[in-house]
Amino acid sequence: MKSRLLPLLLVAFVPALASARVLTLSNNPQNPGQYSSYAAAEAAAVAGDTIYVHGSAISYNSITISKGITLIGPGHNPQKQAPLKAQFDYLSIGSSNVKVAGIICNYLLSSAGGLTNVTVSRNRIDYYMYLNSGNCNNWIIESNVLGYLYNGNSFTAQNNNFYNFYFENNVFNGHLADNWYAGTTYNLYFNNCVFLKKSGGQDYHAYYWKGATYNNCVFYGKNPTPAGSYSVTFFNCLSYGAANNGFPGTGSGNIENQDPLFTAYNGSGFAYADNYALQAGSPGKSAGLDGADLGLFGGTYLWNQYGMPKLPYISEFGISNNQVSAGGSLNINFKSSIAQ
Repeated sequence: MKSRLLPLLLVAFVPALASARVLTLSNNPQNPGQYSSYAAAEAAAVAGDTIYVHGSAISYNSITISKGITLIGPGHNPQKQAPLKAQFDYLSIGSSNVKVAGIICNYLLSSAGGLTNVTVSRNRIDYYMYLNSGNCNNWIIESNVLGYLYNGNSFTAQNNNFYNFYFENNVFNGHLADNWYAGTTYNLYFNNCVFLKKSGGQDYHAYYWKGATYNNCVFYGKNPTPAGSYSVTFFNCLSYGAANNGFPGTGSGNIENQDPLFTAYNGSGFAYADNYALQAGSPGKSAGLDGADLGLFGGTYLWNQYGMPKLPYISEFGISNNQVSAGGSLNINFKSSIAQ
């Protein structure tokens, strides 16, 4: 009874526009949704719908999103009684007007050219994100962990054109790569991001990289200066512990080789036990262009360590009376909270 009631309660909380629908996807036979495969769920969906993916111990394998829908999972480390995750291998975006939030995938990529109005929010990408096609524009990539299991590329353009990309409050365990020969690549903004050096990773944070402006970012163990050809600008960023802590080119307000004083950091890439909030006395406190902190806890977007989308969640669920006589009441107790 518990496993069948839980999806009903979760769906009741998912916000949706009056004109849109919420479809549920689960490949766990003990906790079924309306659909057991992504292909079936998308076939039933229309543009503007939301597909809510239930956490499962079974991978959903590789999928391609070919309609302008929202795909929402439970978060990449959900803090609740049954912390199952929605995991994919390759997650391909093949349509404009797509939002992906709260999932884990090995790779996230574009699979069509000219995709616009795409949001990638609060996911964990275990290897890297890449553009497999050109002229993608107006993407928001916010509050993700990129390269969780990998110390190489975290994001690569593969020398495809792209522009108007906003990277907000992300953690990069690896480096950015390959947009130097991409032609019309411009307006790439990295705001309040943190670049970390995972064990065995490259010293540089980017390789053959252009068209990027960095605001309020922290480089911990990663050189701000890209390797190879580059054209980048830094404002109010901080570096520490890198082979070369200098900031190249134009820009202002940067802080070189000073410890940001994270509340807790293991020193070798992102870990859930870390806390990237700045301690009192940090040179990054109130040092941003907007007067807020450098790094993940400043800026416009809210960082969530566990990747839980901004939805109400049932954190605990139980039945206090397992036996009910005819005409009696079933007592269900649950606690809920809203992820910030």
